[in-house]
Amino acid sequence: MKVVLAIVCVLLIGYGCGKKESITSEKVEKGKAQLDSLKEIAFELQYNDPMASDSLAGVIHTLSENLSYTNGVAEAWFLKSSVQQQLGNYDSAILLAEKSLAIFTETGDKPGIARCYNDLGINYDFKAYYDKAIANYLKSLKLFEELKDTRGQANAYNNIGLIHQNQSNYREAANNYRKALDISVQYHHEDSRLNTLNNMGSNYVELKNYDSALQCFKVVLEGDLKSGNKSYISYSYNNVGEAYLGLREYDKALVNLNKSKELKEELGNRRATANTLKNLGHLYLETKEYSTAEKYLQEAFEVSVELDLPEIKKSCLELLHQLSVATGKYKEALDYYKQAEEVKYAISYDKKNAEISELEKEFVLEKAANDLETSVQKGKVSRMMVIIYGTVSMLLLAVLGIVWYSLRQKQKTNRLLITYQQQLEEKNRLLEEKNIEINRQKKEVETALAARSRFLSFMSHEIRTPLNGITGLVDLLQTMPMAEGQDEFISALKQSSDNLMLLLNNVLDLSRLETGKVDLEEIGVDVNKILRDQLLLYKGSALLRETEVDVFVGEDVPEKLQGDPYRLAQIISNLINNAIKFTKGGKVSVRCTLVQRHNDTAKLLFEVVDTGIGIPEDQLKNILQPFAQAESYTTRKYGGTGLGLTIINRLLALMNSQLQISSKLGEGSRFYFELTMPVYRAPLIAEQGVPKTPQDAGLEGLKVLVVEDNTTNILLFTRILAGWKTEYDVADNGYKALEFVEQKEYDIILMDLHLPKISGYETAEKIKHGTTANRTTPILAITAADTSEVNNHPLRSNLNHVMYKPVLYKELMANIKKLTRREI
Repeated sequence: MKVVLAIVCVLLIGYGCGKKESITSEKVEKGKAQLDSLKEIAFELQYNDPMASDSLAGVIHTLSENLSYTNGVAEAWFLKSSVQQQLGNYDSAILLAEKSLAIFTETGDKPGIARCYNDLGINYDFKAYYDKAIANYLKSLKLFEELKDTRGQANAYNNIGLIHQNQSNYREAANNYRKALDISVQYHHEDSRLNTLNNMGSNYVELKNYDSALQCFKVVLEGDLKSGNKSYISYSYNNVGEAYLGLREYDKALVNLNKSKELKEELGNRRATANTLKNLGHLYLETKEYSTAEKYLQEAFEVSVELDLPEIKKSCLELLHQLSVATGKYKEALDYYKQAEEVKYAISYDKKNAEISELEKEFVLEKAANDLETSVQKGKVSRMMVIIYGTVSMLLLAVLGIVWYSLRQKQKTNRLLITYQQQLEEKNRLLEEKNIEINRQKKEVETALAARSRFLSFMSHEIRTPLNGITGLVDLLQTMPMAEGQDEFISALKQSSDNLMLLLNNVLDLSRLETGKVDLEEIGVDVNKILRDQLLLYKGSALLRETEVDVFVGEDVPEKLQGDPYRLAQIISNLINNAIKFTKGGKVSVRCTLVQRHNDTAKLLFEVVDTGIGIPEDQLKNILQPFAQAESYTTRKYGGTGLGLTIINRLLALMNSQLQISSKLGEGSRFYFELTMPVYRAPLIAEQGVPKTPQDAGLEGLKVLVVEDNTTNILLFTRILAGWKTEYDVADNGYKALEFVEQKEYDIILMDLHLPKISGYETAEKIKHGTTANRTTPILAITAADTSEVNNHPLRSNLNHVMYKPVLYKELMANIKKLTRREI
């Protein structure tokens, strides 16, 4: 741009003194040469900066008039016409090109005349006035042949091919493109070669041969990128995107169409932008993103109406019709269909009417010229009159034929519209009936789901409570001395209770996941501890299967992360259980490694690898479906419901991850997934009401209030607390608990949440907001309730920590020590 301004300044200085002194012929010739150089720069600018090119054209026009340089004035008008064409203002472009043509014709400048005819053809082509377009192209081709201008000939054949393509005469279009390509290659006209390949690609698109189209468009895009012509690059990105759209490679299509849209908007080319917006709307319609599709199609339609772009307008209406049908808006679909038919008919009528009128015009002019010459030579005026009358009669017949054809087409269209409307009305009636039935079924399903949720919640509590007693007492037994052989029975009992708990969790979690009722925690996660705990949990079952299990955690894995430790443990537990189940006398490896560390987040890779029976390749795609196992006999032989992997994958989806599986039959399997987790900086346990001074090591002398109504669990907790040499009281309901806290100060309160008379939530609320010393005492809730039920309860904040039944002996000890600040 600085170069352009510098040249303009030189010219203005050179010609600005024209009013004070005469301009010599030498100065005129020098000025013409400089103006021609300036013209070349302006033509280059029109693609990347149209407005600067237009301003420069104005300067050329003014300076040319000062020099009485007629061809310079014509070039200025031609340049302004090209700019308006780039901006999509075709009516303005036609008027300016005709001004240029008139001057070039007056001066007899054949190259200028040929260029004007060619550009007029392009503008008429864009406006779908194909008769006028091809007439101008043929005139330009004739002149280019006379001038032996091979580049001009190639461009003319190209443009004539476009006319045939627009009239669906694809074979004739291909013939003209081939002529243009042969000339371009023979005479090394790279720009013409690229234009031809671009048009051949669009012809392939019309024929739905998208692979061939894409090959052409990629070559053109590569050439345009080398040239740096932003206007051409914007068109090429659009064309490549349209080809990918035809191939249904939607991601690649979207990338290219968005690049095209950005460039066209930067250049202010609204006509071209309308076409890309239409293509984006088509893409989102194909991918069923209907709201986005409607936005782009409506925007493209508005531009097509404003700029009078009938072909784009028709395409937008047809796509909006498809969109309305897809979204069930049948009334709108009918309106769009009618509008599309009207535009299509108008285009068809304009083409036919224009073709007939042009042919008749040529026929009448030629015939009248011949007859006039004959009448002058022979003096037979009467014969000339007969010819004139005959010509007029033919014109009248032609007009009547056109009117009759128009009426017939309109009647045919109306009949089709009436039929289509009747079909839509019938579809609407059927849809209304279907909607009534769907609503009825929906209410039945909602009722059933609500009943199922209530049942599952009830079953969760009723099964977990006695199961807590079983697992707790088993844990307690394992701390006691036993006779020879008894430890084997206890281990088997422990394994059975753990398997029962895993099965219960899986069934309940699958139900919650299906109804979207699972919420993830955002608390501290110790990955190393979770993996080590799971190793200990499955140590017994691994021994029974004669299988070695090892755990590896990378040294660079952060010590604490933020997430849901319970759900992560559930995922790892299911994977280890699954691996041990299908591995006999082999090895199971559990690994966690750091993939990437970025600021305060870490991406981790979790893997569970086994040397078990493996999974057949044809079964891998079904392995994540509920209740699915590779073969039906594996359920009987190895046990399990086939729910574990399904639940893992759905939990990982909530964590923005996905379970990956690789396996080879007879050699083993690898289950792995990646998780991106924030590095956790807060304490793992809530500190509400926790004493700030650390206590002595151990739990001896700790004052504990147990609030529990189940006799088995009371037995369990009292035996555990007695073994730890604590001082404890037991309240079997909330009111008794409130009496105890009035009389005595405790170090910790173990609170069941489902209690008779008043719930554990309400009891904790009264304690925390009371006036006794126990309002700062930490409350450890121990419940068989569902995690989502607890987390969503309005009184959840009164609980310092929650443990879910069944409670492990070591976990209970660890949480009590943390909450009371005893050393662990």
